[in-house]
Amino acid sequence: MPNCVVTVFALDEGGESEIKRIAVTDAEFFEVNQQLLNDRRYFSSMQKALREIGNVTLASHALLLELGADSFTINYEWAAPYVAPLNTQLENISKRFLEPIERLLARQNYLDIADVAKFAEEEADFAEQGDFCAKNDIDRILLVPVKNDFGEIQAYLLLTNVYDK
Repeated sequence: MPNCVVTVFALDEGGESEIKRIAVTDAEFFEVNQQLLNDRRYFSSMQKALREIGNVTLASHALLLELGADSFTINYEWAAPYVAPLNTQLENISKRFLEPIERLLARQNYLDIADVAKFAEEEADFAEQGDFCAKNDIDRILLVPVKNDFGEIQAYLLLTNVYDK
């Protein structure tokens, strides 16, 4: 069904809090969807949507890495009040920076790295990304491809430090 989210879950110990998080996330999805579909001002809509996603996931950053031929840009970013935006640190960086991430995403639908420092130690080709995350106090990343109607990746939704307490 278009514009519909179905959540399937199993109860474990502490499952009640997980159910609440899933329910809130689904409700927030509909809120973000409405903001994007109903607001005629695209930039404003994107900023509102990223703010909503960032707040729900308790992220420090929510941004879109929009892919170009040789590089990527950040035109839409939300940052929590306690952190600096990442857009200036990621300006003029080659698309090569994303290559290790794209290789991982070839095998899965999204990338959730719970401990970036440990991951960078284990994956030699992730050292540059690990250094960038360390310099910006990013311990965890969640990266989701954003595809066009033809299934081609146009951007990545990047959330940092999601669900940190």
